[in-house]
Amino acid sequence: MEVEAGRVDASLRGEALVVVYQGDGRSDVHVHGTRRLQGPGRERTQRLDLRAEAVVLFFERPEALAGIEPAPERLPVRALYARGFVRLELAEGDEPPLVLEAAEVGLDFVGERARLRDVELRLPRTLAGRGGLGTSLVLRATSLLARGADDLEAREASLSPCDHGRPHVAVGGRRVTVRSTAAPPPPPPPVAAALGGVGGAAAALASRPPPLFSGLLPRRGRVRTPAPGSDALARMGETPRLVRVEGAALFVLGARIPLSPLVAWGTDWPRPIVEAGSSNKFGVFGRLGARFDLGRLDLGSLGGVDLAARATVDAYERRGVGGSGGVEWRRRDAAGDDRGQGFLRFDGLRDRADEDRVGTPFPDRDRFWLRGLLRERLAPAGGVEAERPLRVVLDAELSRFSDPGYLLEYHRSVSKTEKEQETYAHLRASWDDLALRVLGRAKVNDFQDQVERFPEARLDWIETPLAAHSWLGALGFDAALRAGALRRSPPRGGARSYRAARADGRARLTYKNALGPFLLRAWAGGRETFWDARSGSPRDIERHAAEAGWTLGLPLWSALDGSWGMLRHDVLFEVGTRHRFAMNREPHELLFFDEEVEGLRETDHLLLRVRTRLSTYVDRRPRKLIDLAAEVRHFLSDRGRAVAGTWSSVALDLRLDLSPWVALRARWDQPTHGGKPLEANVRVSLRPVAWLRASASFLQLGALSARRTLAWDVAWRLNPSWGVAVSQQVDLERGDFLRHAVRVVRTFHRFALVCDVQHDPDQDDTSVSLNFVPLLAPSDDPLGLSGS
Repeated sequence: MEVEAGRVDASLRGEALVVVYQGDGRSDVHVHGTRRLQGPGRERTQRLDLRAEAVVLFFERPEALAGIEPAPERLPVRALYARGFVRLELAEGDEPPLVLEAAEVGLDFVGERARLRDVELRLPRTLAGRGGLGTSLVLRATSLLARGADDLEAREASLSPCDHGRPHVAVGGRRVTVRSTAAPPPPPPPVAAALGGVGGAAAALASRPPPLFSGLLPRRGRVRTPAPGSDALARMGETPRLVRVEGAALFVLGARIPLSPLVAWGTDWPRPIVEAGSSNKFGVFGRLGARFDLGRLDLGSLGGVDLAARATVDAYERRGVGGSGGVEWRRRDAAGDDRGQGFLRFDGLRDRADEDRVGTPFPDRDRFWLRGLLRERLAPAGGVEAERPLRVVLDAELSRFSDPGYLLEYHRSVSKTEKEQETYAHLRASWDDLALRVLGRAKVNDFQDQVERFPEARLDWIETPLAAHSWLGALGFDAALRAGALRRSPPRGGARSYRAARADGRARLTYKNALGPFLLRAWAGGRETFWDARSGSPRDIERHAAEAGWTLGLPLWSALDGSWGMLRHDVLFEVGTRHRFAMNREPHELLFFDEEVEGLRETDHLLLRVRTRLSTYVDRRPRKLIDLAAEVRHFLSDRGRAVAGTWSSVALDLRLDLSPWVALRARWDQPTHGGKPLEANVRVSLRPVAWLRASASFLQLGALSARRTLAWDVAWRLNPSWGVAVSQQVDLERGDFLRHAVRVVRTFHRFALVCDVQHDPDQDDTSVSLNFVPLLAPSDDPLGLSGS
């Protein structure tokens, strides 16, 4: 801790060393510093900044005191008193600071108590924690008493989620109490006190009864064992609280509206979900629901699980009534770090229509979608700091829906933009140069065409060095093994399903060496695969193949350093060949499950590749300005599907980030003989100012019968209250529009009203909806313009 003051007086009083700091008439006393806080299961770093006309610090009395040496600022602090335009800021880590302004402040760091006069307190993240959302509360009062992080009482006070100097809306009364609805955690471990205790107690705003100054002196039998810090700031932000107002009144733009003798609410009460609109296919529709916290499930040394839930009722004039519900969870370890998260949701309705918007009939009126996601990052063996930690991650997904058209009808964005719906569990583990993957996949929707795995495991041994020499080069070994039971299940009523047990192994030797400015890489190996059944027969079958290849690369680079910064230009030229030969089976003899296994064919081709990159440093971090790669193959002989003497398409990959406000991504697969590209995906984004964003994209998949689409969107924050976003999609082949969408946002303090208008020409469907969107975190923005 550092103290800047004009005059310092020190004296002994009871068990404490009392030091009085005063300003010099031109500047106030300034106390600032960074300290570590000790909380349950973790350490936190706290920043403290205090300014006042006068500050009194009560230090722990040393065993042997010679004058005022050592410097009192290095002694454990028991209490603090400040007066005269007091401003105190406290922050932990990257969290927003707690800001306190008052005429007089008294803090007891040991007992976690405080008393303040004429105070304005800004509490960040009052609703943060379990749900991952957060907002702040501003409390203004003539006097404030607090006891720990779980009991706060204010007189002649007002409380508002609006942090403006003149709040839009506030609730006030003669007496306001804020108390935790959860049991307080045990006190920190008994270790020597340091200034870190200031942070915990000041953040908790704990108080003692008057008289203010004398009440700060610690008394025997009532003082808790000092600790190097307190987790009170985290408790203040993460635990749910009950707010009780006596003699309540509502203040709207400064006008007082009496309410009732008593008003109370909980900060973890449900948050509303409100949506209404009209569609020429659905008629008038609406959604009403809430999102609420279920509490924290304590797992002891494993940490805890924060639970939240949501439920809605959906009504469609022409389709019927339905609803949705689900739970979400987030698991944190004892140190507070995220270890896992997931959700389980159900959405459905009883559909009164006979067919979907596109004219497709559905088999059952009871339509639904059950979906769950899970990701667990298991604790690495040996600890994170181990030289070679074992990392284990579990991913799982469940997706069961009633019929093929349900997602396209009621969840169009999921149907059109997300990956195929599937049900699986995927366990991944890595240690040093070993990687293990176990994948279990089941088909739960009869109308899908999927490969099931019961399960399949894969072990990779990644380029383990065998020998190395300074000029002879390096020899390595690489291997991959996979085995499992598989079943291919076409849609119900289609082709017959089939199953097989499969084992596949690949091993190869690798060689690397530098030949002057060139870098040589070569490899050779073999592959063996076994199935216990074959196409059209239950007999087992085996396939083997040999592989070899080499590449010769020439890396070049240059650097240009000037007053504006440094630019580095890298160019890599590569040439090589790939060979797969001595195969004893053709793909049509095998039961097909995966292209990378059953789809193997003999090949001989020449590979040409070039990559150029321009990079610099921004804020001491490397940044790629331009990254362009091009690759083409020439088939040397007629083997399998390859035709001798022909060239493949040219694959281009471009990334452009010349400035923070412009970015371009492009992938282009162009045949060498001309014509339409086999694949094209180009997107450019512009963000010249914080309140405006524009983007455009071009997409084509497949050269024959491909739909080439052009899409663009613009989001514009007209002023702090109003914003608009417009987007369109065009089919370039037909010259028709595929989609029109307009969004108008009216932003209030802590919530927004969002009006969406969408038109789908293909289905002749127009919908208008009005949504109520809570703005609980700074990143919440219906226009997507938060940040930068």
